Amino acid sequence: MRRHDELSFSSGANGSFNETQEALDLENLATTRVYVQRIAVKVDKHSRKIAERLKRKKEGGTQN
Repeated sequence: MRRHDELSFSSGANGSFNETQEALDLENLATTRVYVQRIAVKVDKHSRKIAERLKRKKEGGTQN
């Protein structure tokens, strides 16, 4: 399993930072927090783009 997938699974299951740190085999909890925050931002941006495309499609606009 890739790290990103494992992180998504761990944090999606309401895992703690400590559980996520252990699952990813990271030594520093601060590193784990930064990693989780960056992944969350990427997921939010991706979700927003998908929502915008679906809205345009529903309104009859173009898909880009």
